[in-house]
Amino acid sequence: MSSNPTILIVAPEPRAEPLEPLWRCLEALPARIIAAPPGADAPDEAPSAVVVACDPEAPVPEGLEAVQPALAALGARGWGAKATLISPYRRGGGALLEALEAAEVAHLISWHDAGLWRQVALGVRRRLATGDARWGVAPWLEGAEGERREVTLSRQRDPLLDELGDFAAARGVNSRVATLAQSVADEFIINAVYNAPVDEAGAFRYARRSRTEGVELPQEDAATFCFASDGERLAVSIHDRFGSLTPETVRRYLLRGLRKGDDQIEHKDGGAGLGLYTVLEATTRFIVRIAPGAGTEMIGIFEGPGSYRRCLGRPKSLQLITET
Repeated sequence: MSSNPTILIVAPEPRAEPLEPLWRCLEALPARIIAAPPGADAPDEAPSAVVVACDPEAPVPEGLEAVQPALAALGARGWGAKATLISPYRRGGGALLEALEAAEVAHLISWHDAGLWRQVALGVRRRLATGDARWGVAPWLEGAEGERREVTLSRQRDPLLDELGDFAAARGVNSRVATLAQSVADEFIINAVYNAPVDEAGAFRYARRSRTEGVELPQEDAATFCFASDGERLAVSIHDRFGSLTPETVRRYLLRGLRKGDDQIEHKDGGAGLGLYTVLEATTRFIVRIAPGAGTEMIGIFEGPGSYRRCLGRPKSLQLITET
């Protein structure tokens, strides 16, 4: 990390009033801030972190078109992993599709995310190596309380999903939203037990095994399953100890789902290969954190109160973090 880190802010009007909270967040960090409109020349030296902000008042297509030169420049220079895009993304995904295709942007956060500025600051802090590096829900859902369970057996799925359902019901989560959270948790547990484990040579142990076949992980390879709530949102997470998932795999599956082409279904022994995309569509915020060879964490956050339709219609955020 540079001894003099820089943060690049790219926006049609970098000092516009809606971005004042962003400046307040970032000015507290130990870094120099550079601001530029989307068409400006990129700095000669690679910034430590980049924040690209669409106009919050513009319709989605026009807002994205205005920052497209910046996304293209990020992609050309290989700076996408440093970048946070603040965009009006909703279910169905044009903004996310363009961001992933153009620049492999690591963080896509909705202007309407209830925790917008906290999420932006967390993403930038991680690039500056000053952020909260704990695994688990705590850094992403302030004040959350919940439960933690170790997972070593595939047959633990149903009891854990039932426990999650009871937890959500006790906190007044809409029953259909709770069912949605259970389906995401099911995908998380399957990934951790069947897809994540690799042997010493890096070969996947169980990825092609039918999900009806039982799997038992050694205790030292146990995954950690968590569910928590801050009173407004419900979160579920899984942390495996392998770190075998790659950012490229995440992007490939998300793009396959977002494009809605003939290649959406990947026929293989283990499953359909659409799990990550369905998690994105189900959650309000989807976080994937990868420490290669050491661990992968997935977190899904749901708006708890209100109707099922309101939960699905909420703007969505994606954060893809690779630890270095």
